[in-house]
Parts: sequence; structure tokens; C-alpha cells
Amino acid sequence: MSDGYMGLTQALRTMLKVGDNFASNLTRSQVNGAQATNVSIDAAATDVAGFGAGGTGLSIRQTTRDTSQGAIADSSSPTDLALQGGGYFLLFDQSGNLFMSRNGQFHFNNNGELINNQGLYVASFDPGTTMINKTDKTTVTGSGAADDQVEFNTDGTIVNLSRGNQPGRQLALATVANEQGMSASQTYPGTFQANESTGVIQTGRAGQNGLGTIVPQALEQSNASLPDSVAELATWQGTFKATSSALKALNSAIDDIISTFKPA
Repeated sequence: MSDGYMGLTQALRTMLKVGDNFASNLTRSQVNGAQATNVSIDAAATDVAGFGAGGTGLSIRQTTRDTSQGAIADSSSPTDLALQGGGYFLLFDQSGNLFMSRNGQFHFNNNGELINNQGLYVASFDPGTTMINKTDKTTVTGSGAADDQVEFNTDGTIVNLSRGNQPGRQLALATVANEQGMSASQTYPGTFQANESTGVIQTGRAGQNGLGTIVPQALEQSNASLPDSVAELATWQGTFKATSSALKALNSAIDDIISTFKPA
């Protein structure tokens, strides 16, 4: 009976983590460029939902991130950019800390600098060099103003329409050797950082060395499915309720035994 009690208790702890992952995927399904996470479980006996028929021996084996391409949807904003293929947009804060994201919902601030909705700067290469800096509207000839009209090419080059269609900076994309090891930023949700597990960030240009190309006026949608997440949560809720009922029944049985056989 002790083994059954411990098994059910462990199962509930594990299922809480699984349910939290399903709920997180439901939230991610509404965020541009967000990547779903998948939880793999080990169980001595599993039902069709994969949660454990009796709730015994249930534990999380690993959690992995789905790095597959999300659907690309058209946008009316010239600064919304989707990444078709591998890599991430490279972002940085005022202290120079680097972040990566698939969410290309950007806009220019009052200084004419391209930022995301969290205020992070979008990185790009200085014309003719490998130096990375903020993305602004300055052309290769050095002209440009904050209110100039611009557009982007598929290679990530910004084109200043107000300055005779002159090219300017080119977006810097990023990748790491081990995407599964990336750290999710707690400060800027939806972005990732490199660590010892991933190796250092490698930068490059769109369409080169396995990096994707830029799709202007478009946004990559989350690869987390809203219908699937809702269905998973519904199945999880039923299984969690059944396991909780089993634990309550076992607790009641233990109480009855203790009451019956307690010392005089």
C-alpha cells in the first residue's frame, strides 16, 4: 500500500508539471514566433493519453523545444519580418547583452532605431564590415533621418526609400550549436540566450551558412497549435482528476485501517 501511495503522489507531482507545460503551450500558441515545448514521460504502465493507467512509476524523462518552422502570415507593417528557415533574429539591450528570437514584430523608435516590443535593439552589420550595431535608417553613403521611409530585402538589407532607394545596414542573424540548450530569458519573455550548453552565438547574414531568408511584411506564427493544446489540456484534466480520486480513496483506506487497528 505504501508503494501505491508513493506512486500516486509522484504521479500527481509529475502531472502538475505536464499540465503546466500544456498550459504554457496554449499561451505560446498566441505569440508570434513562439516555440512549443514537449514533455516526455516514463511510466510503468501508460494509458492512451500517456499519463499512466494507475499513476504508478510516472516521471518526466525530458523536456524538449520544437524548433520547427511556424506558419508565415502576411502583415500590413513594413517593419514586421518573418524568418523563413534556420536561425534567429539577434537582439541586444542597452548593456549589450545578446538575445535571440523568432518573433520579428519590430518597429522604429523616435530615434529611428529598430526595436522589438520589449525595447530590445535589432542587431545588424555596419555596411562593409562585420561589426554589429543598432539598426537605423542610415544608408551606405551616410545619409538618413529618423522619419525616412524604408523597406527590407529578403537578405535583410534595409533600403531607404526617401534617399533614392539607397541600401543601408543588413540584419545580423544568429544561431547556436545546440538549440535545445538555450536559456529562456526571464527578463524578456519569448527570447533566448546562449550558455555553456549551447556554445557561443554565431552570427551571419540571411541566406548564408544555413541561415534563413527574410520575408518582409510578414510574421512567423507560433508552432504551438491552439486546438492541440486545448485538447491536451482537456485530456490531462480528466486523467488528473481520476488520479486525484484514486489518491483520495487510498488515503481513506489508510485512515480506516489505522482507525480499526489502533492500539487500545
